[in-house]
Amino acid sequence: MTPYQKLTAEYLAWCERRKHSRLGVSNKELVLTRFAKWCGVKTLKDVTSANLRKLMEHCQDQGFSAATINGQRKTILAFVAWLAEEEHIENANVRAARVRADPVRPRRALSIDEVQRLFQATAGTGRDRWYKAAFFAGLRRGELTRLRWGDVDPASNVLRVRNTKAAREDVVPLVSHLKRALQQPANTPNYAPVFPNPVSNEQRRRDYRAAGIPRKDGMGRWADLHAMRKTLCSWCVLNGVSPAIAQRLLRHRNIQTTMQFYVDAGYGQEKEREALEMIGGLVG
Repeated sequence: MTPYQKLTAEYLAWCERRKHSRLGVSNKELVLTRFAKWCGVKTLKDVTSANLRKLMEHCQDQGFSAATINGQRKTILAFVAWLAEEEHIENANVRAARVRADPVRPRRALSIDEVQRLFQATAGTGRDRWYKAAFFAGLRRGELTRLRWGDVDPASNVLRVRNTKAAREDVVPLVSHLKRALQQPANTPNYAPVFPNPVSNEQRRRDYRAAGIPRKDGMGRWADLHAMRKTLCSWCVLNGVSPAIAQRLLRHRNIQTTMQFYVDAGYGQEKEREALEMIGGLVG
C-alpha cells in the first residue's frame, strides 16, 4: 500500500466517523482511487495542482460533464483540506490546487426520430436496453450501473432505484416498453447486475453517430446520456403531463430544477406554433 493509499484510507474512515452517507463515502473513494490510477499519485508530493488538472482533463476526454468534473475537483480539494488540517501538508498546497472546469454545458432534448433511430441502431446489441432504461425510467448513468435484477419487479410494474443521487431509494413505473426490454435471463440471480458491461461514453458517442444524432447542435447544446432525462421531461410536460408528475418521474427534490433545466425551450416553441396553427384553422 502506497503512502497516498494509507492516507486516503484514514480520510475515508474519518468521513465515516463524521456520519457522511455511505454513498458519499463510496463516491469519495472512487474519485481518490481514480486520482491515483490516472495521475500516478503515490505520495503526498504527487498531490499537486498539475495532477489535479491532469485528472480533470482526463475526465473531459472521457466525456464526463462539467458538473461531474467539478464535483471530483471538490472531492480532491476536500481531501487536501483534511491533509492540511491533520498537518500532513501546508495550507498553501490547498490554494495551489484550486482549478475549475468549464461551466456546465447546456444539454438539449432529443427529437422523437432521434430516439427511435438510437433504439434501432443498437437493436440486438444489448445496448438498446441501456438507452431504454435511461429514457423510459429516467435513470442516471450511475443508477444504471448499480441496477440489479432484483430491482426490476415486473409483477408490480415498478423499478426500484437504490443509492440515488439524493441518497435514498426511489420507485419508478416499469412501463411496457421497458418491461419487454428488461427480461431477466434464466438462472440469473437477483443480485446480478442488469448491465454487467455498462456502455462507455466512447461507445455511446459511436451509437449516437450511427443514429445520426449530432454531439453538439447549432445552438451549442450537447446530446449526451443525461440528455435522455431532459428528453423524457420535455416530452411529458409539453404533451400535457403536469409538471408535478414530471418532477416525480425524474425524482427531483424541487420542481424548479425540473422546469428550469429539464424542459427544452425548443420543444415549447414547436408547441406554441402548433397551437397558433390550430387557432388559425378555427378562425380561418
